[in-house]
Amino acid sequence: MTCHLIIRVIAAIAVVIPASLAFAIQPEPMGDIDQSFLLKAVEGQHAEVAFGQSAIQKASDDQVKQYGARMIQDHEKASQEGRQLAAKEGVRLPSQLSMEH
Repeated sequence: MTCHLIIRVIAAIAVVIPASLAFAIQPEPMGDIDQSFLLKAVEGQHAEVAFGQSAIQKASDDQVKQYGARMIQDHEKASQEGRQLAAKEGVRLPSQLSMEH
């Protein structure tokens, strides 16, 4: 009898816990600080891509050109991930680099 009671309690917990966790884990909307960070991060990635392009175009050393190409590859990937997150969160991203960059 005790074994059956334990099994019933475990079964009840198995139903209640996932339902309550699903309710508790709902993501919050992105706050102003998070949006600001995302904007700066994506803009920084765009700047790094521009620096890489400049290195490829203006450098005479092949290693510098290779480094520029690697910068473009790495930062375009990170920029794409940032743009996807911004789209998911409804954050508008700038279309151009700021004067700072």
